[in-house]
Amino acid sequence: MQPYALVRPGDSFETWHHATCRNYSTTQSRGVPDKHFRASVRVRPFGPVALSEIASELAQGDRLTVTRAPADIRRDPRDDFLLWIARRGTTCIEQDGRVAVLGPGDLALHDQARPFSLTFASMSSAIMVVMPRAYLTVRLPLAERLVAQRIARDMPLARLSATLARQVARSPENLPDATADRLCDAALDIWSTLLDSALDGAAVLPSARTTAATRRLHEVKRYMLDRLDDPELDIVTIATAHHVSTRTLIRLFAAEGVTPMRWLLAQRLRAAHDALANGTAHSVTDAALACGFSDLSHFSRCFRAAYGRTAQEVLQRR
Repeated sequence: MQPYALVRPGDSFETWHHATCRNYSTTQSRGVPDKHFRASVRVRPFGPVALSEIASELAQGDRLTVTRAPADIRRDPRDDFLLWIARRGTTCIEQDGRVAVLGPGDLALHDQARPFSLTFASMSSAIMVVMPRAYLTVRLPLAERLVAQRIARDMPLARLSATLARQVARSPENLPDATADRLCDAALDIWSTLLDSALDGAAVLPSARTTAATRRLHEVKRYMLDRLDDPELDIVTIATAHHVSTRTLIRLFAAEGVTPMRWLLAQRLRAAHDALANGTAHSVTDAALACGFSDLSHFSRCFRAAYGRTAQEVLQRR
């Protein structure tokens, strides 16, 4: 895992923005004068997830906005889910045509793999749970439907989820790996149960994504996931199988800010990581070959770039 960048009160806006890009994902932001800016970022790794405390203060009435556009996603394919737990002030999350305005105690989810906008009021403070996509979707397959949906602080399990996040964020960092992993699994079960109950109770309206193009994209993704082990799978084969041109296929994925083959690479790396972490694969070579990599050097470079550690380190940690 790559070391996280911390921010202390007194650090510049540029330092803060660099740290958030390194810790979470590449974004764009219009700078604010340092004399009116005070912020902090603290990160606590916890098994496969991370807990981050983030706070900022601006001049009265000012706002700070960061955006993640398709071009940022193409350059930086990280696709974690972030569960926000607001503590002070106001934080606004916009994604998929929805807007969630969070006050103290409210929660919301956002997806790093799709464009979004975050706006922080003159005072804003929150805890974020950074969850790799696979760890949430295995528990909550419809997680994408919940992005930018406000979960009120008085909703069942909301207070428990917030308290748990605060306790984990401040827990000792010298826990044995096996202990941290078990505790992380339990915490993920609680957070995903909260989100699941919110999904059941929310009137989640169809967005523009629920179109024929979205259904076609889902079909293409399922086809690709079913053939992760095929090293010969390429964009022409995928397009031909779905009776579309390669240009149409590229346009389908462009709506999410990624190319078809880059998306496929991310899924292969995630599958290899999971196989190494949960014991399905007994060696790095097994994991690479099972996920469609025929060049082990290429696999190793991509894996380290994606996860900040080598495949062998993940295997040994298990």
